[in-house]
Amino acid sequence: MDNRATCSLRIFKMKKTVKYIYVVIAVVFMIWALSQQANGNAQIWVQVVAVALFFGLMATLMSKTTSNNPSLQNPGEREFDKAIKEDLLEQEEQSNKQSKE
Repeated sequence: MDNRATCSLRIFKMKKTVKYIYVVIAVVFMIWALSQQANGNAQIWVQVVAVALFFGLMATLMSKTTSNNPSLQNPGEREFDKAIKEDLLEQEEQSNKQSKE
């Protein structure tokens, strides 16, 4: 059992390291593509790879953020959003009353 936990921890650390390496490679390619474009002798493949890496990073970033779709949210998130909306409406009503006075 302990060996499995150690193995899964190693795999987790490897995945985390690979993600960081992916981010570094993407940033390097993006900077390289910008410098190529500024020099005037742009190589198309560098720009295509940089754009593909950029969109890949954005896709992973968007998969980590919560959804605005209530059907995909858990009950706690829906309750929190509902309470925030009620508070905002209440504040708006109070500000409208104060402006009328």
